[in-house]
Amino acid sequence: MWFYAALLTSVLTATIAIVSKKLVANVSASVLTWATLVLATPIIFVFALKEGIPQLNYLFLLGVTGSVLFYTASQITGFQAMRMANLSAIWPLISLGPIFTLLIALMPPL
Repeated sequence: MWFYAALLTSVLTATIAIVSKKLVANVSASVLTWATLVLATPIIFVFALKEGIPQLNYLFLLGVTGSVLFYTASQITGFQAMRMANLSAIWPLISLGPIFTLLIALMPPL
């Protein structure tokens, strides 16, 4: 089952990259990032309701705020890179992102 999930994720990721490259030629990177966040919010909200609302304290709000800021900055930068360069030149960097995330997640806490 994991094989098919990984295969589907690879196909969807490649498709999203191609569509994003086409969209960023006509739309600014900020607008495309905003649209991505707005379209994803209802889906995240449905999953949050299904799994239960977490305890809302200052650490949660700090984590969400930091996550949104870093995600927004990385998406805008990525879309601008897609606009300026060939997709084949930047795709290896984009595809290695999950590996870096995994390595950082495996680091022991300080």
